[in-house]
Amino acid sequence: MTITLSGTLTLDIGKGIVAAVELHRLHESVIAHCLTKGFDPILRDCHANATLDDAGGDEAKQKEMAQAMFAKKIASLYDGTARIRGERRESLPSDPIAAEAEREARVTIQSKAKKLGAAWYKAVGAALALPFATEPEMQALRAAAIKARAAKPEMIEAARKIVEARKDIAVSAEDLGL
Repeated sequence: MTITLSGTLTLDIGKGIVAAVELHRLHESVIAHCLTKGFDPILRDCHANATLDDAGGDEAKQKEMAQAMFAKKIASLYDGTARIRGERRESLPSDPIAAEAEREARVTIQSKAKKLGAAWYKAVGAALALPFATEPEMQALRAAAIKARAAKPEMIEAARKIVEARKDIAVSAEDLGL
């Protein structure tokens, strides 16, 4: 197997830390390990609900159910759709500026929705002509509001400035003495 990656992967690793990983510096075995560790739980979890009880005690039927669940999951990954932080949606854009605009929009929208509660849902639901009575509808409404806000020129410009500022403060392992 030959794996070659280039560029920099920017990761939000929590606690307000955004880390940059220079992919070309990673050894092939490390990349393979990271891919395996990342895919393993995703692909194992995708067919966990294919139980022997649901298959009526038939192991062949259980395996068939699990394979169908895997096929559905891998198709969604190929499409660019994934469950990210508990919410099924398209993955963050690969463009770092668009990804940052979406992150900033998500923080703003979630903060307003939490602070204003039902009034926020009523106003935004009316503005976007979307229902908001059930939890899935409210999730869809939040996602639509985030997408709309992230596309605003002022959000894109602010995101561009953040991404540019991060380039200037990137810290490598060598800088840390590692």
